[in-house]
Amino acid sequence: MIDFVVTVVFSFMWLVGSSAWAKGLSDVKVATDPDEVLLLMSACKQQSNKCLPVYSPVMSSLNTSVVFGFLNFILWAGNIWFVFKETGWHSSGTSYNQGEFGEPLKLII
Repeated sequence: MIDFVVTVVFSFMWLVGSSAWAKGLSDVKVATDPDEVLLLMSACKQQSNKCLPVYSPVMSSLNTSVVFGFLNFILWAGNIWFVFKETGWHSSGTSYNQGEFGEPLKLII
């Protein structure tokens, strides 16, 4: 049962961590948007200066890390079921080696 609780806690932490990283990445994308950065620069506000972004930032590897974070959460959440099946909470209270009235099962050949 301790293993079940630990698995649930780790699953929850993966969800929280992946969500926080996704939000942080979204904020990084907004903060590093070349058009927004050019608007904040005082030199680019002058009419005599012409400011253009040279290239856009590449965020594909960061996007991939967010996807893998959520996939890892799905794996941990899926493991909850398998760990739950091993706990005493899943069993119906009767043992597999006993018959209907608690007597051992007999193998008839």
